[in-house]
Amino acid sequence: MRSINLVFLFLFILPVSIIAQTLPTEKLYILTDKTTYTIGDTADVKGRGFRCDSIGLISKYVYIELYDEKDSLHDRQKLVVNEEGFFNTRLPIERDYKKGDYFFRAYTKFMENYPKETFPIHSLKVVSKDSTTLQPATTHKLNVSFYPEGGH
Repeated sequence: MRSINLVFLFLFILPVSIIAQTLPTEKLYILTDKTTYTIGDTADVKGRGFRCDSIGLISKYVYIELYDEKDSLHDRQKLVVNEEGFFNTRLPIERDYKKGDYFFRAYTKFMENYPKETFPIHSLKVVSKDSTTLQPATTHKLNVSFYPEGGH
């Protein structure tokens, strides 16, 4: 009977406890200096990676890819990550790019073990230099009133 209990322990309980342990995951946070670019501009991209259980990353490199609306790859860069998990680069908006919406995503090789839907995606708009979409928005009149504190 004792040998059956040991066999049950090794065959069923130990594998379940090993599977139940959480695997380390990486998260990337990315930002750009602005959201709208003209053709010929350069996008400054900065970011930081985190492990869910500590500071820094498991991976030493971050990959950034720039895609257009039709999911065509325009640029891919391999970036070195420092000890704290920071990375930065410049993505040139080339002259052969067309006006429209673009997006870039960042990932590490470790993150490729998970679905691509978990990769951070950042969108940006590319306009021509003569476009009117870069004009500042109309200002709204703001009315602010200060009232004394009541009670006495």
